[in-house]
Amino acid sequence: MKAVPYSQEYREYLEPTAKLLLEAAALVEDASVRNFLELRAKAFLDDNYYDSDAAWYLLSLSLSLSLSLSLSLSRLVLSLNSLFIS
Repeated sequence: MKAVPYSQEYREYLEPTAKLLLEAAALVEDASVRNFLELRAKAFLDDNYYDSDAAWYLLSLSLSLSLSLSLSLSRLVLSLNSLFIS
């Protein structure tokens, strides 16, 4: 039995996927999303996922904070709206 790196065993799937990730990254305006997509594409080819996982953590933290702020603002607007209607 011999261990084969994931990127070698599934290269036929990972190379086209990495290419699509890079194409998507070129279309994205948000720098943190673009960085994640580029790093994940690289990770698919070299099996080094640490940097892309760190980028995902920062990205999800950023999205989580944005979503929380957005939900808080929408709750405030709904509360003010119901107060105004009353």
